[in-house]
Amino acid sequence: MNGVAVLLLFALSGAAQEQTPLWVVNLHGKFGYINRQGQMVIPANFAFAWPFSEGLASAWIGDQQSSKAGYIDPSGKLVIGARFDDARAFHDGLAAVSIGGQWSFIDKVGARLTTEDYEDLHDFSQDRGAFRLKMKWGYLDPQGHTVIPAQYNLAGSFSQGLAWVFRGSHCGFIDLKGHIVIPVTFDRCSDFSQGLAAVEIEEHWGYINPAGKFQIRPRFVSALSFSEGLAAVEFRGAWGYINPSGRFAVRPQFFSVNGRQAATSFSQGKACVKLRDRWGFINQQGKVVIPPKFVQGGKFQDGLADVCDTPSHCGYIDGNGQYVWSGDR
Repeated sequence: MNGVAVLLLFALSGAAQEQTPLWVVNLHGKFGYINRQGQMVIPANFAFAWPFSEGLASAWIGDQQSSKAGYIDPSGKLVIGARFDDARAFHDGLAAVSIGGQWSFIDKVGARLTTEDYEDLHDFSQDRGAFRLKMKWGYLDPQGHTVIPAQYNLAGSFSQGLAWVFRGSHCGFIDLKGHIVIPVTFDRCSDFSQGLAAVEIEEHWGYINPAGKFQIRPRFVSALSFSEGLAAVEFRGAWGYINPSGRFAVRPQFFSVNGRQAATSFSQGKACVKLRDRWGFINQQGKVVIPPKFVQGGKFQDGLADVCDTPSHCGYIDGNGQYVWSGDR
């Protein structure tokens, strides 16, 4: 499978697991799952695995070169057979899977949504799943009907009733019926979150409202979506956080020596930021609450965050920065 070594730790609990979330871990090149206490509850026997979503997780069985993906439940039982080359998370009861480069959606018993094969798919969101056919993107509904014909060069997932789409080299936003409600005039677009979407025009990012009007004028080099009332932005070589009025709530002060992204979105009251060559965590006032000592950092979900303190030693920390589980990958 491509990208096995790109990002090895993920944490997510599905709706069916809210009382007993599980986290996927990589131990010596094999993947398994731990509980909140750091106990291995599904042994690390898989060639690769993704987090649980809606009560199921995709896991690869076999050796690295010839493994196939199926879906397991929280007990580790294989409930959808391992026959896929690629298998994504369930959303709205459906998951995108691939066999031989051809994509389809399946339900939780493994039945296909449609008989059609697609060139690519995006996860369902708000009862819409994007598909690519003959190099153009459109959208399906949960019954497998084409509700927005394939006509866009690129297409995103729906969020707050809107999805970004590209026609040619510019993007705008459509509603759930496929009507263009924000004209295709931007260079790049991101999803709507908390009533705003980051868009780029003439090499500067700003934020628009659902009417397509700029609420925060374009003046940032980079910009992430709003989360927990704040958005990470790059301004004059450093990253900080703005509020919905566009004012800095945390002044720009985080930077990477290689010029790459140095801040992430807030989750559970904390955000991972980079100070020179190490990642740590701040609160919404900008105070460092977990010192920068990691070479890789993630975000908090269900009270834990994935981090690596060396390129090969990774794990999950709690809100105090203490390891709940760690191991060599």
